[in-house]
Amino acid sequence: MADGKALSDALYGHVQALSVHIGVRTPPDGLARARDYIRGQLQGFGLEVSEQPYEFHGQDVANIVARPPGTPETKSYYVLGAHY
Repeated sequence: MADGKALSDALYGHVQALSVHIGVRTPPDGLARARDYIRGQLQGFGLEVSEQPYEFHGQDVANIVARPPGTPETKSYYVLGAHY
């Protein structure tokens, strides 16, 4: 398990990437860059990543779903939610 400083630094880096480097997440470009960043990070952790696309106020958006490889779909989930 990462120590507190390493975890803090990693989380800060993700916030910087999303808020500074990607910046405002206005549709469609900003949202797509944020989605791609999050997807890439989750895949980098070895997770299988998929999307649940939907339309919101005329914009195509998606929930990002990640699960450990080989994990079957189930009726019970842990949900970590955030708007990107």
